[in-house]
Amino acid sequence: SDLKTPKTFRQAINSPQRREWENAIEEEISSMENMGVWKLAVLPKGRKAIGCTWVFKIKQNAHGQIDRFRARLCAQGFSQIPGRDFTSTFAAVSRHATIRTLLAIAAHLDLDIVQIDIKSAYLNGILKEDIYMRIPDGMKAPPGKVLKLVRSIYGLKQSGKIWSDCL
Repeated sequence: SDLKTPKTFRQAINSPQRREWENAIEEEISSMENMGVWKLAVLPKGRKAIGCTWVFKIKQNAHGQIDRFRARLCAQGFSQIPGRDFTSTFAAVSRHATIRTLLAIAAHLDLDIVQIDIKSAYLNGILKEDIYMRIPDGMKAPPGKVLKLVRSIYGLKQSGKIWSDCL
């Protein structure tokens, strides 16, 4: 009954599941640091760092039992400036009719269908633009530093295109 998915960092750390949310946040930050998603930097003059937010999710198994607590760090891409922070946002998507046609052909030819789920997919794309992001809640960093993003993260305007190009 008191198990609610928090909407903010503050709600997460003030909830009865504080320890689980702290662990999920630490896991996300460690994962991003291990993948080299950012570098600590000083914000250049005339630049503005975009914000970021935490998105929390309680993952459940097929029986409705808690599987894990998930925290995802997302950039607030709505504050990106076109032409400076990104140039293109197009990413190819498949139409349902195309997928149905491919499945029908595979069934007719008795082909095997394989699907993959790539964990933290967007983190695999390398950014071409210089994007600076504020330090997220829950992360320790020296004063006056920001994160210079090296890889795309969820929430950036160009993340879908970068991942599509990478794939």
